[in-house]
Amino acid sequence: MRLMRSENDSQNKKKEIPHFVQLDPKAYDEYFGGIDPKISTQIYTKTAEIFLKNIEERYSSLSANLASNQNQPAIVTAHQLKGSLLSLGGPLLANIFRHIELGVNRTPNEELLATLKESRANLDLFISELKTWIAFLRS
Repeated sequence: MRLMRSENDSQNKKKEIPHFVQLDPKAYDEYFGGIDPKISTQIYTKTAEIFLKNIEERYSSLSANLASNQNQPAIVTAHQLKGSLLSLGGPLLANIFRHIELGVNRTPNEELLATLKESRANLDLFISELKTWIAFLRS
């Protein structure tokens, strides 16, 4: 497991992993481990950067789709966000998007939209933690 990164190999000092509330660093090893650590870091950080670049648009799209009862696009977007969050280490948020994905066509969209809006602070925290994690991995 690569969660403890060597700060200076010649001195064999270890760098402490930051404490996170929303982000689970173990996902890095689970989904991106098993290959050269440098390549793992490059793939993870590129994936995270794509997520960060698109999250606001995808969140807004999901909100608009739920508000306008466009159920199929809402399901697809919630599913994509769930998968992205799982692979990047956001299992708590992924469960919210899973709830939305599975709730469309069974739960009033107003309730799902309220759930989405209630999750916004947690999403903002995850985004902040993800940026910190990317910086940690690159250091």
